[in-house]
Amino acid sequence: SLAGGTGSGFGSTLTRELRALYPGMFLCNVSILPFRTGENPVQSYNTLLCLHQLQEHSDMVVLVENSVVAQEVSAANMAQINKKIVANLQVVLGDNKQVPHRQALVVVDGVVV
Repeated sequence: SLAGGTGSGFGSTLTRELRALYPGMFLCNVSILPFRTGENPVQSYNTLLCLHQLQEHSDMVVLVENSVVAQEVSAANMAQINKKIVANLQVVLGDNKQVPHRQALVVVDGVVV
């Protein structure tokens, strides 16, 4: 999550370091926007700072909004929300051939996959 903690701090640092180590690789970040209300008092500030770093060092940033996904999934729990996010990502990232002459290096919420 971009709201704070590991997702925003470590995720943006990892992206910057991966770009330095692998400058020719396609770097895509999938990041979770915070719920609209109250996960963290400084979530908007953390989100803004992290998005700035991701935009600067990534080739592509995919944003997923927790509250929108939760509305789409009835009786939402985290497992259902994650399943919905993965299904949407498979549609977006399914055809790796759209990135010619580069290998794909994908970072999902701070983890290289």
